Formats: sequence, structure tokens, C-alpha cells
Amino acid sequence: MKKTFISILIISTVFFIGTIIFTVKYFPTWAIRGQFGDMFNVANTVFAFLSFIGVIYALLQTSEQLKIMRDDIKLQDKASSDETNHRTIILKIEALNILIKQYSTELNELKKLDHRDVMSEAEIKNKLINLKNQLEYTLNNLIN
Repeated sequence: MKKTFISILIISTVFFIGTIIFTVKYFPTWAIRGQFGDMFNVANTVFAFLSFIGVIYALLQTSEQLKIMRDDIKLQDKASSDETNHRTIILKIEALNILIKQYSTELNELKKLDHRDVMSEAEIKNKLINLKNQLEYTLNNLIN
């Protein structure tokens, strides 16, 4: 970047000095120099118009690029929210697996007990119904 700037600066300086030498050598009086400069008024107008067109084109290009960037950001946001939803579902499934294992363990412990000595049949049914209700409640909360 710095080399390019220095190169442009040197070329511009050489061109400027060359122009001064050329006009002084070939156009000795100010009247002749003025007539020579007046020949380029049309060119100045054309270049000014082309510059204006270039600015408008650059603005249109920038507007198009901004639109593309906005669309990309919307797509990224949607993908991010989809990914978050998938992660949430995966976490809920993992939580369900943990709960099912816990309730299975409790159920197996109930089955191992000698029911006649420790609990009545009604107490065992109530315990099983409570486990079932807890699992259903947890499932409903995780799904919603």
C-alpha cells in the first residue's frame, strides 16, 4: 500500500512538472495558454458527468451488497434458532432418559422388597401410581 502511494505521488509530480514545462515552452503568452485550456472545457464536463455516474453506480453496488448481507444475517439467525431448538430437544431427551432410569431403579427396588412384610399391596400400588404420575408430569413439562 505504501509503495503504491509513493509510486502514484512520484508519477503525479512528474506529470505536473512536465505539464508546466510543456505549457511554458509551447505557449509563451497567457492568452495562448488560456485558449489552449478552453479547448478542454468539454472534456471537463464529460469527466465530471462520468464521475457522477461512477458515484451513483458505487452507491447502487453498496446498496445491493447491504441487501445481501441483511439476507445472510437473517439466514444465520434462523439457523442459529433452529440449532438452539435442536439442542433444547436433545437436552430434554437426555433428561427423560435420566428420569426413566431413576424411576426404573425405584420400581426394581419396590419389586425386590418382600411386599407382605414391609408394605401392603395398596401402598405398593399407590407408590407405582405416584411414580407414573411423576413421570407423566415431567414428560409434559419437558415437551412444553
